[in-house]
Amino acid sequence: MSKINKAVKYIKEYGFVKTAKAVKTKLCSGKAATAKKLKRIIKESYDHKEFEQLNTSLKISILMPVYNTDVDMLKCVMESVINGSYDNYELCIYDASDENGRDATKICEDYAGKFPKIKYLKGDNFGIAENTNRCFDISEGGYIALLDHDDVLHRDALCYVAMEACKGADFIYTDEVTFSGKITNVVSSDFKPDYSPYMLRCNNYICHFVCFSRELFVSCGKFNKKYDGSQDHELFLRLTDRAKKVCHIPKILYFWRVHKGSVSDSIEAKEYAITAGINGVRDFLASKNIDAEVESSEIYPTIYRIHYKITDEKVSVIILNHNHYEDLKRCLESIYRSTYKNYEIIILENNSNDQVLSDYYAELSQKENIKIITLNEPFNYSRFNNIAAGYAAGTQLLFLNNDIEAVSENWIQEMLMYSQRNDVGAVGAQLRYPDKTLQHCYLITGAGPHKVAIHAGLGLFEGDYGYLDRIGFVRDVSAVTGACLMVKKDIFDKIGGFDEKLSVAYNDVDICLKIRNEGYGIIYTPYARLIHYESGTRGRDSKDSNRRRLDAEAEYIKNKWKDKLIDRYYNANFSTDREGMLR
Repeated sequence: MSKINKAVKYIKEYGFVKTAKAVKTKLCSGKAATAKKLKRIIKESYDHKEFEQLNTSLKISILMPVYNTDVDMLKCVMESVINGSYDNYELCIYDASDENGRDATKICEDYAGKFPKIKYLKGDNFGIAENTNRCFDISEGGYIALLDHDDVLHRDALCYVAMEACKGADFIYTDEVTFSGKITNVVSSDFKPDYSPYMLRCNNYICHFVCFSRELFVSCGKFNKKYDGSQDHELFLRLTDRAKKVCHIPKILYFWRVHKGSVSDSIEAKEYAITAGINGVRDFLASKNIDAEVESSEIYPTIYRIHYKITDEKVSVIILNHNHYEDLKRCLESIYRSTYKNYEIIILENNSNDQVLSDYYAELSQKENIKIITLNEPFNYSRFNNIAAGYAAGTQLLFLNNDIEAVSENWIQEMLMYSQRNDVGAVGAQLRYPDKTLQHCYLITGAGPHKVAIHAGLGLFEGDYGYLDRIGFVRDVSAVTGACLMVKKDIFDKIGGFDEKLSVAYNDVDICLKIRNEGYGIIYTPYARLIHYESGTRGRDSKDSNRRRLDAEAEYIKNKWKDKLIDRYYNANFSTDREGMLR
């Protein structure tokens, strides 16, 4: 679809004003502005004073399998290693080039003859996984780094990973950019979150640059040739799962070259990688006795959708309500349409004065799986939900606004898939406005006007999955909205429920931080889809009194959590004033 046709389509669906705002956002983050900021960010990563005190006793072995590599690219990658600032390394090359790669073999032999730190072995081609293992066989270093034969390594990359290794990290990864032709011709940037195990199952977001301990690599069984084409992803799943400390360095330390036939250029060029990726994720889950099916997502072949098997737990759906008969009825009817049936609904009624609603309550009270609790006191979201949770018979609590309408009939199952995992404490869904623009997928903490939290992807059109499509698949996050929040009841009770000092705002942020503080993860799933008509429970924060209350609650939560509000899943190179923009 051409840009003009796309614009016309959006104007028809969303109107001129929203389309104009979307275009403005795209222009503000355009290539010129981004390139300038990227250049600054890369420049900032050089010449750090910490390197002066760096312990260089740690030897890092860089594994680089070679196969018919372009001569200029091969020279470029080796020069980037040789000219690096960290001196205690070895570059271990296994060359599987055939007759078409004689020039590459000659270059490798020449460099190995000139530079003692380059170890070189020529042999047959056993595939990328086994060829990399052959590199390892000639290595000696206590840490192992992976380098593709056509990419470029940042001068200080080894210094940075050595610093983290000395602090106890046994699996380390960095940010990266892709480039085409000249290294200054940046095609895209990849600013990553900190270690995200559920996100990693869905997509190899780690990619480059990676360094890990020799002990960890050996204990996990090295590369498996069964997964050639997706061998890195499968290995990273095993390594990070067993690692003592996974560390992410939010700096661009790797330059991934895009050229014809490379995976970075088009995954369709290597369809076998898709099958290998699916098999790798599936087999990893099976090794952990996790019953799940894996398939390519609708977004991209190597972004995977995982269907975890669930058990038939009772879910207690908790809804606060004040008047808003139509909203409540629409919400309940959408729950009735759900294909998951083992649920109860608890409605906490607060100070309504609508006779139609009273009649509706009388009708609802005849249903076995609906409880109506009446509480006539000033609104306090946290207190009311805590009270309602006390009436719950379910082992899973699902806090739901009365102005929500479920779109996907299997939304409860999609949330249960993650809430039933032992290491997950809470799960959030994808909420859209009635016009289908995005209202919520997850919260970025430590951001926004109050530096407490903002909605990620706010206002995105349907079909726009945000930065690197990361709104379009399951991921680990710091917090999700209380408008649709599933929490295990035993965890909810353990942490003391919602903080009742946060009567209206940020109580969802607070409870997610409490859950994370207990060692549990927070998960966002885009496959639980709902419409949010917003503020049907209490109205908006536009009055002066509401704004003062919002300011006070923001100060309270900032004082309570301090640095723990910093979002580890939101890259430090991004602005906390405006989502997705480089600082």
